[in-house]
Amino acid sequence: MKPETKVGLLFILSMILVVVFGYYLGVLNPFSNSRDVYVGFNFAGGIEVGSPVRVMGVKVGKVKAVDFMPQMKVGGEEVKLRVKISVDRMAWESVREDSQFYINLAGVIGEKFLEITPGSIEQPALKAGATVRGVDPPRIDQLISQSYGLAGKDRKSVV
Repeated sequence: MKPETKVGLLFILSMILVVVFGYYLGVLNPFSNSRDVYVGFNFAGGIEVGSPVRVMGVKVGKVKAVDFMPQMKVGGEEVKLRVKISVDRMAWESVREDSQFYINLAGVIGEKFLEITPGSIEQPALKAGATVRGVDPPRIDQLISQSYGLAGKDRKSVV
């Protein structure tokens, strides 16, 4: 066998292995059974690419991207972040136009995930690629600073 043929076969074999490896890592999935949705937030609350997406507590997808979009508006409201999520088709029927999208925390110091509460059956199913407004998570740092401010005011009024 010629050396050129051996190099060609080695190259083809290595490309096949790269594709198989990418498929197992989840980077490549040409037979994906999911649909994408864009969710607008003003505060990401620690959500990251790869974070799970859950419907009624069941993992049905993952966060694909978190992008800064300073000029974006959703329903007339200005939002600064766009989170791209994928949702498996098995759960897609429960994602309706009136569904709510929350950033949640598993346990006290657990991982962040995006929770979808299903909408009502009377509403139409959400279209793939739609952009919806998410419910911003509470900012713990602001709550703590406000509680310190309130505690200081209470102490001054008592004295």
